[in-house]
Amino acid sequence: MRGFLLGLFLIPLAVIALLSIRPGGLRQQLRNAGRRLRLAILLAGAYLAGSLGARIFLPQGSLVIEYGLPVLALVLAGLFVVLGQDQA
Repeated sequence: MRGFLLGLFLIPLAVIALLSIRPGGLRQQLRNAGRRLRLAILLAGAYLAGSLGARIFLPQGSLVIEYGLPVLALVLAGLFVVLGQDQA
C-alpha cells in the first residue's frame, strides 16, 4: 500500500520534471500531450468501429478479420505517428 501511495505522488512529479526540461516549457508540452490524447482517443474509436463492423458483417474466421484488423491497427498507428508530431 505504501508503494502505491508513493507511486501516486512520484509518477506525476517525474512527468512534470521531464516535461519542464523540454523546449517550450511545461505549458506547451501539456498542450501537446492533450492534443495527442485526443488523437489517440479518436483513432481508438476508429479501430473499434472498424472492428465492430468487421465482426458484424463478415463471417467468423474470415481472412479479412484475421489479417485486416491488424493491418487497420498498423495504419492507425502510422497515422498517430504522423499526426502526433510536435507542431512547429
